Amino acid sequence: MRDDDAWIERDNRAIDREVMRYKRERFEPVQITPDTVKDKVLADLAEAEAKAWDSLARYKFQMFGYWAAIWVHLNRLSGEARPNPWRGLVQTAKKTNAEAAKT
Repeated sequence: MRDDDAWIERDNRAIDREVMRYKRERFEPVQITPDTVKDKVLADLAEAEAKAWDSLARYKFQMFGYWAAIWVHLNRLSGEARPNPWRGLVQTAKKTNAEAAKT
């Protein structure tokens, strides 16, 4: 082994030790249970709804669609079958569309 190779090998081992120390200090194992998963899904569901409403309020329609779709997906995963929070908007859009078609 050349002197340069030995230096690189020592350096790599030092980096590996530093990475392992960082992982030990920063990350603690978490016990995953069905309750923690359900809590996480419900929290994400609430976050998706809030972001969808925020996007709609700022005229970010594509972003609204993205977050509304995330909400629908998480609602199915949660198994709670919550009513769609945008049902009133959809009904208003259908009514407006029907009135526009009559004229």
